[in-house]
Amino acid sequence: MQTWCAKIGAFIESVRYCSCKVHPTFTLYECTTQRCFSARGMVGGQRLCRGSFSIYVDAMSTSELPGTPSPALVEQSLAELEFNKVLELLVPFALTERAAAHLRRLRPLLDAQQIANEHAAIAELLQLRARGDDLPLERTDDPARLLHRSMLAGAYLSASELLSILELLGVSRRVRSFIGEHADQMPTIAALAEPLVEHRLLERHIRDAIDPTGAVRDDASAELRRIRNSIAEVSARLRTKLRRILQRLGDEDLLQDDFYTQRDGRLVVPLKVEYKRSLSGIIHGISQTGATVFFEPSEVFELNNELAELRSAEERELLRILQALTAEVGAHAESILAADRVLTVLDSLRARALFAEHYRCHHPRIVSDGTIELEKVYHPLLVVAKGREHVVPLSVRFDRQQRGYLVSGPNAGGKSIAIKTLGVSAAMALAGIYPLGEMTISPVTILAAIGDHQSIESNLSTFSSQLVRLRDILALCNHETLVIVDEICAGTDPSEGSALAAAIIDGVLDRGGSIVATTHQFTLKTYALTRPGLLNASMEFDTARLEPTYRFLAGVPGNSYALELAAALRLPGDVVERARAYVGTDHERIESSIHQLQQLRAEMEQLRASAAQEHAAAEQYRAQYEEKFQQFKAKYTQLLDAARREAAELIARTKEELRQIRHVAAHASVENARQQLRELEERITTQLQPQQSPAAKAEPIHPGDYVVLLQSGQQGKVLDVTSKHIVVEIGSVRVRVSADSVRRTQPPAQEHRTGNMPPPKMDSPTAIDIRGMRVRDGLAAVERALNDAVLGGVFQLTILHGTGTGQLRQAIHSMLEGHPLVASYRVGQAGSTDWGTTYVQLR
Repeated sequence: MQTWCAKIGAFIESVRYCSCKVHPTFTLYECTTQRCFSARGMVGGQRLCRGSFSIYVDAMSTSELPGTPSPALVEQSLAELEFNKVLELLVPFALTERAAAHLRRLRPLLDAQQIANEHAAIAELLQLRARGDDLPLERTDDPARLLHRSMLAGAYLSASELLSILELLGVSRRVRSFIGEHADQMPTIAALAEPLVEHRLLERHIRDAIDPTGAVRDDASAELRRIRNSIAEVSARLRTKLRRILQRLGDEDLLQDDFYTQRDGRLVVPLKVEYKRSLSGIIHGISQTGATVFFEPSEVFELNNELAELRSAEERELLRILQALTAEVGAHAESILAADRVLTVLDSLRARALFAEHYRCHHPRIVSDGTIELEKVYHPLLVVAKGREHVVPLSVRFDRQQRGYLVSGPNAGGKSIAIKTLGVSAAMALAGIYPLGEMTISPVTILAAIGDHQSIESNLSTFSSQLVRLRDILALCNHETLVIVDEICAGTDPSEGSALAAAIIDGVLDRGGSIVATTHQFTLKTYALTRPGLLNASMEFDTARLEPTYRFLAGVPGNSYALELAAALRLPGDVVERARAYVGTDHERIESSIHQLQQLRAEMEQLRASAAQEHAAAEQYRAQYEEKFQQFKAKYTQLLDAARREAAELIARTKEELRQIRHVAAHASVENARQQLRELEERITTQLQPQQSPAAKAEPIHPGDYVVLLQSGQQGKVLDVTSKHIVVEIGSVRVRVSADSVRRTQPPAQEHRTGNMPPPKMDSPTAIDIRGMRVRDGLAAVERALNDAVLGGVFQLTILHGTGTGQLRQAIHSMLEGHPLVASYRVGQAGSTDWGTTYVQLR
């Protein structure tokens, strides 16, 4: 009874749903008949598809389905593109024969989501390997035959066959566990791996019953242990008795050899043939020479019988154990078979990932807008044969507007290689295999007419056979078809052949398909200039050396260079010249124009390459400028933050000094308090006022004058004046500052101190004394001093930290290392008076 299947638009005889799990991303599809119909997204053989069913289609109905590519035509096209040879390159990367067979059955798909899923799975495996990890797959035997047998009532698997199932279960469990641990990093693989099983109890039962050598263990059951113990005991008694018989018969010279052996499952002795009737017993056989009979003495009848009975009991118990284990396997056979199919697909995907690694392939981009674009894509068979460095890659683009190329050029110029590279790379990408270059592709059916299709049986010439193929292609062509034709409509009258070729190309383009065809016909080159959606193309040819370069040139028709090659091959000159005359001036003028156009394109390519280099250099300069700008911004932000911190610290110090002044005012004379208040007011006013412009009028400064540092308010005496710097003595320290960072002031008044009032401690931007401080306090004090020094235009800072235990000195040095304000520092010489001093050079 036939039913209508809406998924493929076909009548089917029966639908058998797969028993394995169905999940959102992948399901398993397996062809079980030679007549399997290749529907959209489903190809004969074990494949990934969303339907999860096997289809049995009436052999006569497949040709009646409208708009559906014939499996035979697709297979013929792939064969002409040598796609099967490409698949053989993947086989060595597979671990199992099932995966190798799966790889050989890969075919282009039309479901964009399914194709993307397979590419995503390969990408996840490549990322996994890049992290130094890999799927824990192993080589295992095909379990299908064993699993089908295990489901039969009363059937049993041998111990070695059960070990094979045990190995498969172990691999499934380990792969399932591994993928579960990495599920967040490989979601596509995790979805695919859902049917993997983990039958730990079944594994334990097989492992407990069978040892790694394939022998059933003595403790597989209590009864087997008892039987084997009895066998050992009876065998020992039997051998003891036989040894005594051998000794007695040997003394009587009745034996051919002094050992016992086994015949028909019973232990016997080698008796000389002439004494076979001298003893009581049974003869179980005669040697090939006839000189020896294998004799069972009557004394061991009973023990041999008992041993035989025990052996039979052992065989029955072994059979029972194997049947029980086989039945347990049969109960899980379907899930184990589904798990093996998943492992096979994972092995296939891993092989494709290894192929991508080995051949430096690229992840193709799957789209649905009709685009097909190759960017420097290599033909894998050429890479294997010649090496990547000796192969010229192909770059070409199809889209909704540009859907056809007419490729012309000389013989052996690479036209056929170019269109085969396009076809086989498209087939690889759509079949879930990374191509050898960057590629964007929409799902299409690839139909080709390449090579000689003549048939003596069908009475078809090369031209006729190609027409038959093109007729079938036109019948199936639609907007999801890529047609590849080599030497379209050659082998007939050129004028009629070119007209027919143009009409066929029109037919493909009018049906929404894409086409690339090669030709030598001159008329077609002019046709391509006016046909919308069709573009001339050629293979570059070095006219100086008369050699092809194999570069694909879009937009430029190619010369055949037949006359030039004839002259280069030393055909008689008069013959070549007469040929030129026959060609005619118009044809020669057009060919010359094509040649000039090719030269112009070559010059444009050089200019484009030069512009690209200049653009790259400009981008490099821009990147360097951007980097320096970011560095400047970071430095500006850093200095701004430092200034803000310094302002906050200045306010804090001011408040502290005000507090101290109030405290002094409470215990000293009013005049002293007022003097300190005036000094503080002057210092605050000086630090907060904006820095004077260099152009502002300032009093001249001479040696001996007193000046005040504008940023810090420190007073000092001028010792020397140069055009750029002034040397000022502040206390016992000399500093060099810029002329615009100081202003002239009055000499300090003579101070009057009482005996009970200690001199106020003055902060200096050139020196700081932290002796006796804790490490934390000392570090904070040095940080403030560094900021004060920089703001005051000072270039050197002296830190007095003392010697002591050295902890304070070490902490200070650690802080100075890498400090943004410090250019360098040095410590005083050990053993000298300045051993407890560190000198800092500021930036």
